[in-house]
Amino acid sequence: MPSTGAPPARYRPLNPWLERRLELLGADGPVLDLGCGRGFWLDRMQDAGLDPLGVEYREDRARQYRGTRPVAVGDASLLPLRDQSVGLVWCIHVLHHLPGPMTALREARRVLRPGGHLVLAETVEDHPIIRLGRRVRPRWDGVPVESRYTRSEFGRSLADAGFEVVDQRQHSLVSWAAWALPAGQEATWRGLSRLERHLPRRLHRWGAHLEVVARPR
Repeated sequence: MPSTGAPPARYRPLNPWLERRLELLGADGPVLDLGCGRGFWLDRMQDAGLDPLGVEYREDRARQYRGTRPVAVGDASLLPLRDQSVGLVWCIHVLHHLPGPMTALREARRVLRPGGHLVLAETVEDHPIIRLGRRVRPRWDGVPVESRYTRSEFGRSLADAGFEVVDQRQHSLVSWAAWALPAGQEATWRGLSRLERHLPRRLHRWGAHLEVVARPR
């Protein structure tokens, strides 16, 4: 994280838990932003002094990125990277858009160096409201939702792909509502996140939003 001067406005953390792990695990680089979209996390990685590169399946989105870091148009099931070439794979709300997330997880393991980590954020469907929401809204940000799972199912997929979970947290529906906000609602996002911290932890078990740090076994 920047340590001197005022950080850029775009760097005000929306998710301190994730950004702290980015700081701790991404310092040795390179960091692969898998499914980088329009480059939100690429910018934050660069501001933090890391060495990021992006892979995005949709060429139109890759072209929308105006930053200085490289973005390759590629498929998560066949990454355009050498074996054991990155120190951190960063994959935020991507896997549920893939018809074959297991292949993408195995590819992430292939490109990770020994001692590297995988950081994921995913929507899980432990709560009936989320399952209903997926039926009502089967697309997210214009992209179809192809894969669905509960927290336990997602954990088994990570294990089957050769990962062990070293850190994780699940959020309540309040946090999921925050992620569903349109762009430009950062203040509301932070307010909902503060509210969630005061909710009983037992409510998180039936939440919708899962964040995981894993490493190859």
